[in-house]
Amino acid sequence: MNESSASSIATNIRDIAEQQYNFDLYQLIIVLLVIFFAVSAFYFCEKLLKAGHDSTAVMRSIGVISIIFSSVLLIILGYSKEQINVVLALFGTIAGYLLGKSDSQKESEPSTIEKNRRTQNKNE
Repeated sequence: MNESSASSIATNIRDIAEQQYNFDLYQLIIVLLVIFFAVSAFYFCEKLLKAGHDSTAVMRSIGVISIIFSSVLLIILGYSKEQINVVLALFGTIAGYLLGKSDSQKESEPSTIEKNRRTQNKNE
């Protein structure tokens, strides 16, 4: 490969990179804000786990938070419609799975209200 073809390839690659990753200052600021809010949300979820809240519910919320923030980042970064549609469909599938999945153990256990009613009926 001669020097002129190598320099033309390098120039083409540089042009493509400049077109694809041409950020404005406002986009960078918005991306940093979204990342900050995502980290804050994950920190809050960590605090919930340490406080002893239901781990399944917290993990679901972490999944949904991840999907929301990554979708927002994709939109801000300016990918094309075709690229975003496929990813959003995948995110929708994952969110549907996370939110639609139920715990069979929790469904089989009576609720606290039902337990209280049974206890009251026994006492009467």
